[in-house]
Amino acid sequence: MSERTYSEDEMAALLERAAELQAHSARTNERSRGLTLTELEAIAEEAGLNPEHLRQAASEMEKLGPSLLGKSVRTTKTHVHVEQWVDGELTVEAIEDIVDMLRQRFGSGLPASMGGMGEGTLEQVGRMLEWKHVSASGIETSVRMKPRDGRVHLQLGQRVGLASPVVEGLSYGGILAGFVGIISGGVLDSVLIGFLTFFVLSLIAVPAVTYADRVWRKKKHRNLEELSERVAGLIATHQDPGQVQTPVLTPVAGRVVLPADEEVDESVPVAQHARTRST
Repeated sequence: MSERTYSEDEMAALLERAAELQAHSARTNERSRGLTLTELEAIAEEAGLNPEHLRQAASEMEKLGPSLLGKSVRTTKTHVHVEQWVDGELTVEAIEDIVDMLRQRFGSGLPASMGGMGEGTLEQVGRMLEWKHVSASGIETSVRMKPRDGRVHLQLGQRVGLASPVVEGLSYGGILAGFVGIISGGVLDSVLIGFLTFFVLSLIAVPAVTYADRVWRKKKHRNLEELSERVAGLIATHQDPGQVQTPVLTPVAGRVVLPADEEVDESVPVAQHARTRST
């Protein structure tokens, strides 16, 4: 029986799939040594990819980190985070549209008199811009945009809790069960009834609150991923290869002024740290 002959397209598909299987094996088997860059170049060349592009990607990964390959999504006990890299420059028009979109999406949060940020604040540290917002329910959101070598590093985060879902389930579920237990014990004038009510409700409330908290956080994560894509899309929309990129913001008297803003009095001293309220 003669051995089958594969076409060029089939060979490329086979080699690409073999690389995927090898990468999966490297992730699941601690003893696997993975693939060297030379080995990856050979596979890429056989698959019809330019090895120079692979070397450039490897160089960018060393410099910028693995998140350049796609979104980086992670969760801590109190926050959800999404990171990604976007090709292009952070233009003034993109900043204007991003801030406008964020204002419309999140609306007015806690006023400054209550420790909030109204419609959000825009801050600048070097070339990095960070928009912050605190909702009326206390959810903190931040959107960081850091220009780096013709790309923009997006870092989005939300504070979604004071502790982990398990701890919050024990706390809030226990408080709810205790409150009902005290009321039932008082109404029936029986400490035993109150304790039994607390115990039974705890068995129900604690897991229920923990589950609901986890589902809510997953939803917040999905929303944050969608928001990251919207910000990335606005950055990509406002790319002009012929546009000369200058510092996008100018700190003046404690506020951040876009270059398109009206002229300011030059006698006003420049603040050391720029901060503005997006009003």
